[in-house]
Amino acid sequence: AISDYNKAIEINPRYADAYNNRGNAYYNKGLHDKAIADYNKAIEINPRHAYAFNNRGLAYYDKGQYDQAISDYNKAIEINPGFAKAYINRGLAYYNKGQYDQFISDYNKAIEINPREALAYYNRGIAYYHKGQYDQAISDYNKAIELSPNLPDEFDRLNAPVFLPNVWMWLEYSQRNSAVSISFHILKVFNMNTNFQLFSTRNTCYNNVKSVMLDINQKPQPVSWELNKGCLTIKLKKVIQLGIGDKINIKCRRTD
Repeated sequence: AISDYNKAIEINPRYADAYNNRGNAYYNKGLHDKAIADYNKAIEINPRHAYAFNNRGLAYYDKGQYDQAISDYNKAIEINPGFAKAYINRGLAYYNKGQYDQFISDYNKAIEINPREALAYYNRGIAYYHKGQYDQAISDYNKAIELSPNLPDEFDRLNAPVFLPNVWMWLEYSQRNSAVSISFHILKVFNMNTNFQLFSTRNTCYNNVKSVMLDINQKPQPVSWELNKGCLTIKLKKVIQLGIGDKINIKCRRTD
């Protein structure tokens, strides 16, 4: 794709979309500085190129330059007030700055523009969780799943909600060398009359696990665990009463 955009720019050096699209290609390859250079050129040619501002904001966001990203999203929204994705992206930048109210405000606007944007509900639920507004968080997660039933399976990222049949949890992940620690914070319990399983994400899948420890409120509980295709499945051996605010800690260690 990059070679085609090179040719298009060679033919027409004032083709703003070609610079924007080549920037996208660089961005997708992780070449953020080259992407930003192309977005700069697209904006120089067309100062009202909302997509170029939004895309440059994404590149700055990935570089951790959240203020620059917000500035670009502001410009994209100024040019196109109906640009729902720009609100979503700006909201994420606010989230990473700990500005949860601004985050929620942007996601409210994105949902107003596109009420069927599952990702907006999902991410707004994350902000509500961090504000301790668990009922609103669960409501948004429900709506996200209604709009996109496979949504929980589509997200393989850290610090994300975990959806289980009878309990809502919040996952926090950390890794130090070969040791992995996962914490599940209980948001709401619907029915804990049966055992349940905790499945690791791709980032915590190991072919060879040395040990597993699971604590509830720092009290060791009996567990069983098995490996299947490199993924760890942990199961409680007996029913344990859980309540909102309880915390489950899982620690794993590889043999290698």
